[in-house]
Amino acid sequence: MTVDSPERDPNTSDISRLKRAIRTFQAFRSSPRADSMAKWGQRIITALILGIVTYQLFEIGWAEVFRNLPDQPLFYLLFLFLFVSLPIAEVLIYRQLWTFRALEAFKVFILKRFYNEEFVGYSGEFYLFTWARKATGLGEKQILKDIRDSSILSAITSNSVALFLIAILLGSGIVDPGPWLERVDLFYLAAMGLVLFLAGVLLYTFRSYLFSLPVKTAASIFAIYMGRFLIHNALMILQWMVVLPLIPLSTWLVYVTVDIVIKRIPFLPGKELAFVWAGIELSKVLNVATAEVAGMLLVQSVLNKLVHVLLFLLFQARGKGNDKGRG
Repeated sequence: MTVDSPERDPNTSDISRLKRAIRTFQAFRSSPRADSMAKWGQRIITALILGIVTYQLFEIGWAEVFRNLPDQPLFYLLFLFLFVSLPIAEVLIYRQLWTFRALEAFKVFILKRFYNEEFVGYSGEFYLFTWARKATGLGEKQILKDIRDSSILSAITSNSVALFLIAILLGSGIVDPGPWLERVDLFYLAAMGLVLFLAGVLLYTFRSYLFSLPVKTAASIFAIYMGRFLIHNALMILQWMVVLPLIPLSTWLVYVTVDIVIKRIPFLPGKELAFVWAGIELSKVLNVATAEVAGMLLVQSVLNKLVHVLLFLLFQARGKGNDKGRG
């Protein structure tokens, strides 16, 4: 007499395979090989962007670019204001959540941006988390929630401003969407709308798991982010207008929109260089003086990196000096 073996539930088998795949991926992600691949991937992407920018500058002519470097003192003064705007705003934001010394935190938020811009995205948040564990006395879970919620509000701010600017550019006719829309099938637009709607429903359903700040605190933080964001971009446009005063505001709104979009691309290394690349190409499309735009954006990018590195080395040296003093 033979006994029939029970049939396997295909759903159970699929779930088991999925769990094994997730465990395999998690093990690979935390392995030295994955870390090495990520670092090399970032280096290759940065090298590609740098190569494209270098080629663009060769096309324009290095002598022409150097002749058109900004020589207005106001340009460099505005750069300093732009550089400190984010750390100051983040000190004000996290003072809504934690208790700390403002001057020490200002240094931390400068280093946070250094890690985010010069290394992989969100490495600055990890640096902030390690500092906050020692400085605030809060539990790790609460610190992670606060950083997560602040990052969500920052993303909402920049994305909403980007969408608002895109609406202005399209609605005012500054950017003509006609040639692009002709190539887009109605089915794909409907599918995109459905995906966005479902994503909104999911976000609303699981909002308590994704976001934990009280409404009043969230509104206060959002207001600070929005104020800083508007001031920062207004100063950046003013900085560009100092160099190229005859270019209309509408052109600079296009540049700001592109800058916001590039900065929101997660894990993209060399975002400053990517914006230089995009800015030079935009100048050709928008009939702006290419050499002057290239010189201006190049100086912005180089200054940003120089100040980051100098402050990083200064803070590192001071930290070692303090450690020796305590020893």
